[in-house]
Amino acid sequence: MSGKMDLSLLPSQAKFQVDKLKWVKRNRLIIGVICGLWVTGLVVVILLNLVSRWQFDQADKKLTAATKDLTGMAGGVVNSQRLKYNAKLVGAVLDRRYEYGKAFKTVTTMFPDGVVLDKFDLKGVGAFSVDGRAIEENISKVEKIMADINQGSDQRFSNMTLESLSEKEDIWSFSAEVKLK
Repeated sequence: MSGKMDLSLLPSQAKFQVDKLKWVKRNRLIIGVICGLWVTGLVVVILLNLVSRWQFDQADKKLTAATKDLTGMAGGVVNSQRLKYNAKLVGAVLDRRYEYGKAFKTVTTMFPDGVVLDKFDLKGVGAFSVDGRAIEENISKVEKIMADINQGSDQRFSNMTLESLSEKEDIWSFSAEVKLK
């Protein structure tokens, strides 16, 4: 008898109770595992919910801060655009504005030394009346300047018209109208 024999000395009702106890124990183990898995799943779901809610709150705070920044910048952007618009308007006005200072300087410096300007009047935009005097040798320079302007040699002026010319004791007096380009 070398082998082990399976001999049950328990009555059949005791066998039934032992099987029932094994079955209850196995079912409790299965229910325990299922409940453990369910509780673990519930904890994971709750943790995921808390983490996602925290992330949502952080994103909402960033969005609120960005919205406040943009709202604050909106006024600055409007002011900036208004300033740019006003600067363009001022630039357009300045582009159309006639530069009288430059024009006066151009007309007064067109005559060489020896020609004296007695009167200098603005007749309109870019038009000036000039009264002057010169000795005989310098009056020829005035005539040459007038010829150069009327021939288009001097790019600063469009034309020059001699209105009067008189001579008294070797001093020539002249009156002319000069138009700038």
